Amino acid sequence: MAVSNVMAGAPRLNKKLAIAPSGLRSASLFGLAGGALALAGFFDLALAWYPFGIGNPEWEFGTVSATLNGLPLSTVGLVLVLAGAIENGQLIRARVIAGVFVALVLLVVASAILYAMDIPLALRAVQNPLARAGLVKAIIKALGLIVVYTVVFSSIAVMSWRRTGAR
Repeated sequence: MAVSNVMAGAPRLNKKLAIAPSGLRSASLFGLAGGALALAGFFDLALAWYPFGIGNPEWEFGTVSATLNGLPLSTVGLVLVLAGAIENGQLIRARVIAGVFVALVLLVVASAILYAMDIPLALRAVQNPLARAGLVKAIIKALGLIVVYTVVFSSIAVMSWRRTGAR
């Protein structure tokens, strides 16, 4: 009878792999990479809001635009953290991330209200046709992102809450 060097239950190395499995689950890697991306994205967003300038229409317009443009990095990071939490069975972490997505929906809606109040002022202030065309593009982009983020963030919050067993 031939004796095998593989112990019962031990992972078999695939000779095609460039690296040997380390025992670290991919879900943990999702959480780690996602956490780094989310922190980087939120740090960038925080810098967009500092120094705080509510009441200054130029600041409001630029800051809301920068926030909407910067949300994808944080979103990807949070989704990776959420995926890692769900796959590792971390119920509380998954529900906290669902709550963060609810907070992001509220942030996007509040930003949309702030942005909408500045649109007429911005359109009146710009007379140059070329600059006005750029401004109109920026407004259309922002309004599209507001709709997309509101729908996607709400969906992620609901789906992740349901995935964790809560109804």
